[in-house]
Amino acid sequence: LKSVDNDFDDYYDYASIEDGYKVIKADFEFENLKDYTTYVYDSDFRCYADQFLCDDFIYVEDSYFSEAIDSGRKAAASVYYEVPEDADIIEIEFQPSTWYTSKVIFTID
Repeated sequence: LKSVDNDFDDYYDYASIEDGYKVIKADFEFENLKDYTTYVYDSDFRCYADQFLCDDFIYVEDSYFSEAIDSGRKAAASVYYEVPEDADIIEIEFQPSTWYTSKVIFTID
């Protein structure tokens, strides 16, 4: 996790955000330390606010991504979510594949 914009507002004009909600943007960087190509997708991420699943926010350019990362290479991408303005705890989970049971959880301040 490289950075978080807790009040992201650079989205399409026609987007509507539910009253009492805001959009967050989380920027990630990935490095492939394996000896084979690996993949990362926007669907590898989930966001929770106070333990409730949040909606993906798709009304922004490049809101979907699919990256093939060759061995020793890096990639960067962002994820966007609509979260309650009054949420106490916001977490973003990253699970790189449905084949893995382990997850990385990032708590957003």
